[in-house]
Amino acid sequence: MIELLEKYRTIVCKPNNGTWWEKIFLVKNSFELEIASYEIFKSAWAMDISPYYQIENEWRTIILNGKIKLIYR
Repeated sequence: MIELLEKYRTIVCKPNNGTWWEKIFLVKNSFELEIASYEIFKSAWAMDISPYYQIENEWRTIILNGKIKLIYR
């Protein structure tokens, strides 16, 4: 976890069980990483970590039987 934080400087940490925007942490230092890890592992068995990218929109796509049925922002 620390290696990823050092590599990307800002990371996003969240539970690996679907969050509905709960317990998602923007982490910029080792202290924040410790807090995020503690809070997430109180209720989840695994944590996702990814680099933080400043984006304008997030798009979701629903695919059924290999065909796009819905795209939303």
